[in-house]
Amino acid sequence: MEKFKLTVESQTFALGCLDTHPSYCTTPLYFFYKNGNTECQFMPPDLLKDSFFEALRMFPILAGCLHMKNGGIDASVNVDRNNINMLVYCEYDSDTHFDNIEAANFSWDALPKEISKPGFVLRKGKDNIIKLAEIEIARLQDNSGLVILVNIAHVVMDVNGIVKFLHHWAQLCRQMILGNIDAESADQSSALLHSREHLYNSLPEQSQPLDYATNITHNKKSIISTSFARLSPETRGKVIGIMTSFFPADSHMFRLPFQNLVAIKEAISSASAEKSCHVSDNDIITALLCMVVIQSNSGHSPTQTRDLEPSSRFKWPSNTKLEDSIDNHRLVTIAVDCRYRLGNPNMSTYTGNGILSHVLAFPLRDICAKIEPASLASCAMQVRQGVDRISPQYIREFIQLGDSAPDSFQRLMAYMIHVPTRFCVSSQARIDYYGVDFGNGPPVWVSPPKTYVPGYSSILPAPASCKDFYIYLSVKNNVMTRVLSHPFWNDMTELVY
Repeated sequence: MEKFKLTVESQTFALGCLDTHPSYCTTPLYFFYKNGNTECQFMPPDLLKDSFFEALRMFPILAGCLHMKNGGIDASVNVDRNNINMLVYCEYDSDTHFDNIEAANFSWDALPKEISKPGFVLRKGKDNIIKLAEIEIARLQDNSGLVILVNIAHVVMDVNGIVKFLHHWAQLCRQMILGNIDAESADQSSALLHSREHLYNSLPEQSQPLDYATNITHNKKSIISTSFARLSPETRGKVIGIMTSFFPADSHMFRLPFQNLVAIKEAISSASAEKSCHVSDNDIITALLCMVVIQSNSGHSPTQTRDLEPSSRFKWPSNTKLEDSIDNHRLVTIAVDCRYRLGNPNMSTYTGNGILSHVLAFPLRDICAKIEPASLASCAMQVRQGVDRISPQYIREFIQLGDSAPDSFQRLMAYMIHVPTRFCVSSQARIDYYGVDFGNGPPVWVSPPKTYVPGYSSILPAPASCKDFYIYLSVKNNVMTRVLSHPFWNDMTELVY
C-alpha cells in the first residue's frame, strides 16, 4: 500500500456518456476458491494484499474521487496523490467451511456471514466519500478456501474492465508466489488502455441514424431525466433504490444444459423459413429469456394478449416506424459491448465502459406467442438483426447523442420508468471469469449477488470443462413466481438456487 501511495501520480480521467449512464450503480461479484490441499498455505494473505496494491498502480482510477458537474455531462475521476481516496480492502477469518458452501451449490444463503451482501447502488464509505472499489476476502474455516467479493463502481469500468483488472492482480500474485518480488518484469498490462480518448479516437468520421426504439428512448427529454441528472450519483442511487423497494425483486440462478441448447438450435434450424438464418447461442438464450419474462410479466397465457397493453398514455409518436404504438410492442434493453465493433483491434484492451444500451422493440404477437421453434426463431432473428445494426457509425451516433445534453445519460432510465415490462439482458458468457487464478487454481464458481435491480438478467459462463450456460435472473416477485412455473422454461433449464 505504501508503495502505491508513494508512486501514484495526480491525474484526471475524463468520463464519457458510456460511463455516466450506469454511474449510480456498482458491479459486485463473488469469486469462490477451493483449497485442494489444506496442509499447504493457500493464497497467502500478505502476497494477495501486496499484489493487489501493486496492481492498483496500473489502475489508479480506482483510488480517485468521482466528480459530476453540469447535470452530469461534465464527469471525471480525479486522482490526487496528496489526498488519495483509498478504496476498501479487508480480509476476515470465517467459521464457514468451503464444503458447506459447495454442498449448497454456492447459494447466496450459504455465504459467510462476515462478507457483505451488497446491492446495486453506489454508496459512500465511512469517510463520507464515494468508494470506487471494494474488495472483501473471507478466509474459510480450516484453510478450506476463500470467497472474494469484488465490488467496483460501474462508472469507472464494466465487467470487461473488472476482469482485466482481476487478471492483472492475479498475474502479479502468481509471480510473487514464485518468488519474483519485482513482478513488474512479467507484467503484460502496459498494453491496457485506460483513457477514454482511445474510445473517442476509434470512432469513425461519419455517423449512422439510430434505430427508432433506441433513438426515442435515449432522445426524449423529460422532467424526470433532468431531475435525475442533477442529483449526485449516490443520491440518485438512493432514490432508485427507494423506487425499486416498492417492487421487491426475487433472484435465482438457472442452468441451461448444453444438450438442451443444441436441441433448441436444431429445432430452430428445421422450423426456420429463412434457411440462411444464422443466430448465435446468445441470440437464442436472449430471445428465450425475453419471451419467458415478458410473458410472465403479463400474468396471462401467451394466447391472451388483449389485456397486456400498458396505459394508453404511453404512446409512441404518430410518425413512428413501428406498428401503431407501444401497445403493440415490448421493449427490451440489450447490453452490447462496442469494443469489438469499432474496427480497432487495440480496443480489446480498453478498460473503461464499452457497453451500449441497445433497445429492441419486439412485436407483441411475437414476444407473447407460444414458445415453439418457429416463434423462438423469429425472436432470435430480431435479436441478431438488432445487434448487427450496431456498426462503428451507429456507435458514433449513440455516443454523440449521449454527450449532447446534460440529462442525456438519464433519458433511457426516465423513459423506462413508464414501461411496466422493462427488462435488460447482459451476455457475459465470453468473459473470462474462470481464468482469474492467483496461483492456487481458478475459481470454482463466480456469481453476482442475490439482490440486484429487478428486470435484469445476465448470461454467465460455466466453470472450466463445462459447456452449459448459467443464467442469473432478477425480476419482481410475482413475475418470478410465473417464471418458475413457465412450462417451456422448466423443460429447458434447471434451478441451481
